[in-house]
Amino acid sequence: MLALQKNILNHFFLGKLPGNVPQADAAQPQTYRQFYQNFLQAYPGASTIRQAKAFLQQQLGWVAKQHCDLPENPEDLPQWMQQHTERTGYAYQQYLKSRKQGAPRRYFANKSEALLFLQHVEPTKRVDGSWLYGTLQSWHDINCHQLIRTYLDELGNGLSAQNHVLLYQQLMSKEGIPLATNLPDEYYHQGCIQLALGLLGQDFMPEVIGFNLGYEQMPLHLLITTYELDELGIDPYYFSLHVTVDNAHNGHAQQAVEAVYAMLPLFKERDEFYQRIRRGYMLNNLGMGTEQIIQRIDLKEAITDVFKHKAVVGQFAHGNYCRLAGHSINEWLSNSDDMGRFIDVLEEAGWIKRHENPENSRFWHLIHGEKAVMFGVFSNAEQQIIYDWIAGDWLNSPEAPRIRRYRAVHRHVEIAPSQTLTIQQALNSKNADLADLAQKLVERDNSEQAFYLLIPYLAPSLHTSVVGLWATRQFVGLLNQEANLPVQS
Repeated sequence: MLALQKNILNHFFLGKLPGNVPQADAAQPQTYRQFYQNFLQAYPGASTIRQAKAFLQQQLGWVAKQHCDLPENPEDLPQWMQQHTERTGYAYQQYLKSRKQGAPRRYFANKSEALLFLQHVEPTKRVDGSWLYGTLQSWHDINCHQLIRTYLDELGNGLSAQNHVLLYQQLMSKEGIPLATNLPDEYYHQGCIQLALGLLGQDFMPEVIGFNLGYEQMPLHLLITTYELDELGIDPYYFSLHVTVDNAHNGHAQQAVEAVYAMLPLFKERDEFYQRIRRGYMLNNLGMGTEQIIQRIDLKEAITDVFKHKAVVGQFAHGNYCRLAGHSINEWLSNSDDMGRFIDVLEEAGWIKRHENPENSRFWHLIHGEKAVMFGVFSNAEQQIIYDWIAGDWLNSPEAPRIRRYRAVHRHVEIAPSQTLTIQQALNSKNADLADLAQKLVERDNSEQAFYLLIPYLAPSLHTSVVGLWATRQFVGLLNQEANLPVQS
């Protein structure tokens, strides 16, 4: 039974392919988004694993020709990390100094731009930590525990209040930000890389170690993003959490360096292993970076997209008595390509008064407020985009309302502790998947079987579920026992 479980896990979860499976039938997806959806499946089949391997080899081929700033000698990594930390810290202090002297926000001119940023980076945040999923199969190797525990940290160690992906989902929900359905394909590129590394962790362990080393170093953009989100009244906790846990003293940045030394062979194939680490590190440079995404944010484009989405239904919902520039509202909304021009017409007709208090605009009163004619048509996030686009330069005037920092408003909010179910409570759960897993754990013969039963539930697509969180907590307990550490209750 155990051999069968391990065989299934090797073949379909962590990238070990049976030798007798034909290789020619792995049809490749045509877009990053298709790769992303394939790699995120809860139970990827052999063809998906082949796709991931071909994809990852292609990406590694691209970075092999690029300059790598990682030291040639692994013994120089601590100094490299220290220098990076000092440069980032100095740059951040210069940023804070400039802000204190009156410089505007560097990233987000208004709250809408920040919300759009959160929406556009969601595909990558949805798979946070996924590149380390494949390390779980090495639970029996104490040298790999550093990487495994980093992954478990990303999963909140089974606590919903600390699970990074759940925290991001909650932030999106709190701000009323919908999932983007029409993002350009390149926004899925970096997420594809992370998922592929997670699927192929056993075959590409050096690359996983290298990618982790790069990803866990503190970037300047994380510090600035955290500061400006807070300034705009948006909960920065997801980002500030990464500032604290990724620190270079005892956090994930330091642990990433320690993982290199723990996994690096002492003699045989040491140089080749480290060169693979360096190539894995370079994978961080592919895809859309944070600052690239921010630079592409366009508020006029965003409000046009909002109107396009509403026009699908709105073109049938208006009367014909109101006409603008010779067309009824329904006629304007009947062609999504006309939305940019329609917004201009609203401004020309005086319905929108740009660079003024939106309260001066007739259109704003149609959509905002409990008595608004179109109450409920636009979400809070969509209203924010419309508000900020109308307000424009007025937002920087003394008359504009002052936004209170999020932390100032929510300083004394208490967070309810996460509840952990016992094995008996899980057995009696109304959640069929949870009860089924608990029953299998009760019936297992040894801890090895327990590990292989739990690992699939810690996959990127499952760990945020009720059963995934509980499985993560059980995995943490088993790993502590394996390392002779106290079992957490």
